[in-house]
Amino acid sequence: MMSKFLLCALLGMVLPAYSQVFVVNEEVPVTCFSIDFSGGPPVKTFYDAPCIQPTGLPADVQPGSVTGEAEIKVRDDDTAKIEIKLEGLNENLVITALVTYFFPPGDGSEDDIFKDGTAGQSYPLAATTAAYTEGMAPEPNSFIYDSASTATLLVELDYNPLLANQGPLRNTLTALTQEGGTGDAAQPGCCPSGPPPPATIFQPIGAASLRQFDANGFQTLDANGIPVLVRSPDRVAGIVIIAHIDKNTHGVFSGVPIFPLDPEQPPGAPGPLPPGVLAASGDHYLVGIVDLRDIEMPA
Repeated sequence: MMSKFLLCALLGMVLPAYSQVFVVNEEVPVTCFSIDFSGGPPVKTFYDAPCIQPTGLPADVQPGSVTGEAEIKVRDDDTAKIEIKLEGLNENLVITALVTYFFPPGDGSEDDIFKDGTAGQSYPLAATTAAYTEGMAPEPNSFIYDSASTATLLVELDYNPLLANQGPLRNTLTALTQEGGTGDAAQPGCCPSGPPPPATIFQPIGAASLRQFDANGFQTLDANGIPVLVRSPDRVAGIVIIAHIDKNTHGVFSGVPIFPLDPEQPPGAPGPLPPGVLAASGDHYLVGIVDLRDIEMPA
């Protein structure tokens, strides 16, 4: 197999020169969380893997009994290397990972960029310069299977996930769909059991990073001619690992999430989704999380 170094040389590409001095080196287990709406304001419970499985999943996209571990390394130049290993997987799953700036719902950032719907709470776990195929091939944040039941994701981040004003933001002002298309381009609504008020949801198939613009309305570029991104006012709270029911990754936009509801809440409890119909409420579900909230940069 051709090495990535030889491939880059043949393509005339230059690999980033990252520092080799790691100031953070932590191993973090893959865990889970669920949401209980039965008592009014949502209550989140964090617990050991494997995660609660949505009901009604087709057999070929059921998760298995997934556990795993992540290695989090941050360098002195504010770049990071993250490796996540999963085991106990159903081999048919298409799995990706995203950074999240808070665990929803109920503890979102107070910053307006999240509250007013400009930025999404999550972003693919990949470098800001990574290229996406919108599901036409494995994405930079896709897990690669090592065997029938184990998979690994190894990424280099060109930012520090443990610091504010560094992580990239997903543009949620527009999510590319084909709503209104006709003929072969027609796109029906999806996810009929999604959150209220009742509405037709069109599955997003593309989005992009938030960028800065100058007074003339042009994108602001850095010294290398690369667009200057808007950065999150919050540090990364964790990494969310998801399985795609439609077996497609969609690119930067992950799709329509299935909330990990606590199965013990009583029928009719208030909340966005009634128990028992979760598989019809979105196109991806939670496989695990890597909680980074307790990891701090050294003083």
